[in-house]
Amino acid sequence: MSVNTAAKDRVLTAPGALAVPAVAWIYTQAVLSLFALRLPPGSKRWFEFGGTFPDEKRNMLVKNVLAMRELDWVYFSDSDHVVPPDTVSRLLETGCDVVSALYYGHFGRSCDASGEQQMAHAPEAGASRGRETEVLPRLRKAIDVGTLCEVDWVGAGALLVRRSVLERVEPPWFFRDAQGGEDEDVRFCEKVRGAGFRVHVHAGVRVGHLQAVPIGLEGS
Repeated sequence: MSVNTAAKDRVLTAPGALAVPAVAWIYTQAVLSLFALRLPPGSKRWFEFGGTFPDEKRNMLVKNVLAMRELDWVYFSDSDHVVPPDTVSRLLETGCDVVSALYYGHFGRSCDASGEQQMAHAPEAGASRGRETEVLPRLRKAIDVGTLCEVDWVGAGALLVRRSVLERVEPPWFFRDAQGGEDEDVRFCEKVRGAGFRVHVHAGVRVGHLQAVPIGLEGS
């Protein structure tokens, strides 16, 4: 077995953790998908009910991962996501340090190429302000053909992060802005890119998001 083959096998088979910042109740459909998620042997499934805000829950889960040297990655899943069974394995196959599956989310979270807020359900991936014309065309193309794409930020609801990233980035890994907005994932991506890592979304790996109107599910 070559060194490169051995390294690739390690990437695909190293244990990690499914990490869910949870609330008191969770959609049954989401829970069933999380327990059907295929993970490498030795991996953990953690639901964090402590903390008040998502950033607090995510930071608690990161600390759990770093406390166990054998865990090589973490996959953050929101508790209202319906996750295909092969999601983690397909994200691991990319070899990326920070990579999200494609899912759709909040009104007004994303901007179009002119920098205007999109007041419609939009991909939880995008560009930093001023870089829309560079990033968004390639994101749209990736969504059209279902491929991997580098972006400036992704949501943390379907996000795989390697241990090496968490070890290099200074805590707190996730944090809200001064106004208390729910943008801890954007802030995380800013820190990640500042530490020299790249952020990707795999538009061929799609996760359903259970909101008032389900998004990304078969038949929706």
